[in-house]
Amino acid sequence: MSAGPATVPPDAAAKLVIEDFVQQAVLRNATAQAARLQSEAAGRLVQAERALYDPTLVGGARRELSNKPRTFEEQTSGLTNVGKDSAIEQYGTASAGLRGKLPSGATFEISQDLRRRASNLLANGDVREHRGTLTLTLRQPLLKGAGRASTEADLRVAEKEHQIEAQRFIKQMQDVVTDAGSTYWQSFRAEQTLRMRERAVAVAQELRAEVQRRVDGGMAPRVELMEADIALAARQADVVRARQLAVEVQARARNLLALDPVTHPAWVLVTAVADAATEPGIREPGPAGGPPMAMLGNIPAYQIASLRLEQEQIRLDHAQRQERPDLSLELGLNRNSLTDGWRSGLEKSLGNRHPGHYMGLLLEMPINNGAARARREGQGLRRDAARLQAEAEAKNAHNEWASRRGQWTASLEEFALLRNEVLARQTLLAAERENYAAGRSRLRALIEAQDRLDEGRLRQMDAAVRARVAEIALRAASGELFSFYGLKIAD
Repeated sequence: MSAGPATVPPDAAAKLVIEDFVQQAVLRNATAQAARLQSEAAGRLVQAERALYDPTLVGGARRELSNKPRTFEEQTSGLTNVGKDSAIEQYGTASAGLRGKLPSGATFEISQDLRRRASNLLANGDVREHRGTLTLTLRQPLLKGAGRASTEADLRVAEKEHQIEAQRFIKQMQDVVTDAGSTYWQSFRAEQTLRMRERAVAVAQELRAEVQRRVDGGMAPRVELMEADIALAARQADVVRARQLAVEVQARARNLLALDPVTHPAWVLVTAVADAATEPGIREPGPAGGPPMAMLGNIPAYQIASLRLEQEQIRLDHAQRQERPDLSLELGLNRNSLTDGWRSGLEKSLGNRHPGHYMGLLLEMPINNGAARARREGQGLRRDAARLQAEAEAKNAHNEWASRRGQWTASLEEFALLRNEVLARQTLLAAERENYAAGRSRLRALIEAQDRLDEGRLRQMDAAVRARVAEIALRAASGELFSFYGLKIAD
């Protein structure tokens, strides 16, 4: 994710525009970082699967002593071995080679073997027999396991899994961005609510002071002073509730940035928004006619379902190939030598003086191939389930877009209506003030008019915040969320 440097927020009030807060949440959120590590882990598994063509070095050494009794015929068959009732032989064997796999599915091995033999049956007991053998073997499947598709089936499955984990990471990032945007506007709402409630307390205090003067001057009954005190106490309680709401929102903001009171005790999010309480200032996301067809490529849930379908299809194709008989072609070439030394045995085995070869077919076919057939049928059901899931996710994406667009449109309409209501209640409050000053109405009517105006302003501000949050949800449903906040997913 590319979003600028991952700076640590200061231990003070941080006044941030929404883009900066979202980018900080993307870079610092623990859940998002965990999803990124899961995606990287899946990428390492792909690298491991791509090593299937890497050759393997094999080697070994062995020392053997053999003491076998000789038959009567063996004891009398040669003049040099008459009377020797045991064949005592010592063997020393060393081997080295390479073993690997080819894209066609074939396995190969090239090896060099050296064998040293000492025996009491040799005419000269000081002579040692050395045999060298250079061998190349190849086994090529012709039906089951033949071809690159079979050889690289696990690699293709791992690649799809990596892509799925990448989409899960994108989905997690999308959730973090959506949550961060919503939290930012909820923080703005909490700030504005607290300011409005504090302003209402100041107005109530001014009104009480005015009532006190009127009561002292004999122009108003003392009961109006009690009503002013009740109104002031109610507004002070509203301030306490507004502060509690602000604390809760700040806790959500800290969680998004992976902060805690111990490491950043004085950190507070302060929104930097101009005129959002009176005008949302939202530009319309997406076309007005219907859901954009290209948006499915930016919807992680649909992409995950589509990749899962492709993955299950790869497994089904492999399961179908596994039902074939195991028919293999085997080829072998060798060069042999027999000398009295290690070095000469090795050198002569690399020549072409004593060549050998073989070729054959190997067939393995179960009489009842029920296990492979059952696996193929089960995999077919998984593929069908994945197809249904992909189709459902496509419909869900379009329905989500339509729902979010409806919510966004309704929130704008609500905001326009509430704005007109606030303007009307401001006019009514001014009229009530004139009536109270002229003695034509009681204090209760003025307090009620002020309360209705304050509540109308809160509803207008709530509608503006809902419109902002609805816009975030609509952009997420349209696949435009990252570009809207200037974020880019790094490959």
